[in-house]
Amino acid sequence: MTPLALEAIEEKRLSELRRSGLLDSPSEKIFDHLTELAAKVLKVPVALMSLVDADRQFFKSQVGLPDEWAQKRETPLSHSFCQYVAGSNEPLIIGDAREYPLVCDNLAVRDLNVVAYAGVPLITPTGQTLGSFCAIDVKPRVWTSEDVEILRALAAQIMMEVNLRMQLGELNHDLDRVRKLDGERLLRVRQNVHALRTPVITVLAGLDAIEMAGPLNEKQRQYWGLTKSNARTLRELVDQLLKVGSIEEEGAAALSLRECSPRELVNRALDRVAPLADRAAIPLDYSAVKELPAIEADEREIVRVLINLIANAVKFTPRGRGVAIGLDEIGRNGTAAVRFSVIDEGIGIAPKDQQVLFSDGERLDHHADTDSSTGIGLVFCKHIVEAHGGEIAVQSAIGAGSTFSFFIPRQSSTSPI
Repeated sequence: MTPLALEAIEEKRLSELRRSGLLDSPSEKIFDHLTELAAKVLKVPVALMSLVDADRQFFKSQVGLPDEWAQKRETPLSHSFCQYVAGSNEPLIIGDAREYPLVCDNLAVRDLNVVAYAGVPLITPTGQTLGSFCAIDVKPRVWTSEDVEILRALAAQIMMEVNLRMQLGELNHDLDRVRKLDGERLLRVRQNVHALRTPVITVLAGLDAIEMAGPLNEKQRQYWGLTKSNARTLRELVDQLLKVGSIEEEGAAALSLRECSPRELVNRALDRVAPLADRAAIPLDYSAVKELPAIEADEREIVRVLINLIANAVKFTPRGRGVAIGLDEIGRNGTAAVRFSVIDEGIGIAPKDQQVLFSDGERLDHHADTDSSTGIGLVFCKHIVEAHGGEIAVQSAIGAGSTFSFFIPRQSSTSPI
């Protein structure tokens, strides 16, 4: 093999060693236990977990070295037998180093009194040898095959731990990268959504100007009303997207918490949704909406959640059936909470769809008109409820209607102390 090829192989090995994160790291009990076990079982004064760097060997764990070297936890390669194990990927077994041509002039013989040496490679799953796990005696010794097998078994235990750490390190690196990319994606989305808000507001202002400019005929007013309704819906969607982005970025800090009456929150939502229910001929039953103690919540956002849930219930309930809204007190995780429920007699939701109902881009009904079903509403609801320290859930069956419920703790754990 050419010198350049050998250099490339060594560079790859050193890169793997650095990636392991073991160089210059503190001693650890898990590795110290194995070197102590090797010294005890093999009855040798010295055992080492040696990592071979470019110009030194670092002892991640050691037993029995003289104090000077034990404190340094490393030696130059001039005092290393382990470098030959790292270079060959094979065990190195020496009965008497003073008579062994490869190492007889090595300074470890003189300065560390290394006479007998048995070392096995510490090999990663990619085939790179990080160093050697070795046993050392200060007198000549005939190493048995059983001695070597014991070293191999202990080295395997070491590498099992090292490999798990390296895999975990890779996963954490990938997770950090995904988080960074996701953060960049969210930033771009928020910038685009912010950019949408201005033209939407401009359209609404223009529609108001058209109304003030003079009377419209019946057909013009019909188109004007439809356009304004859609523009308002788009503005509401933009606001919801911006709120979801704020909560993803800031969490509960994005909320404006104050004491609110649960009944008043429902009443405000019903005021907004009642015209939709009237047009669809869907009766709204709010007889179960009783006065309850106040909760700590962002009034505007909880009303939005209720509007989304009630409007969805109306949308998917056939004419002639109804939608009921309820309020009750529950205990949740040792905390008093208020539960809001929206119960419809609609088409119901299949179990497989319930599992992804609150995921990005999922619609309540895959057959729904995409112009009126954006897929953001339930995602928005989930983010808002969870930011309050609550949970949202659905119970449904095809043809048997659906119950969407969420609870809000009476006193939010997200409020400042």
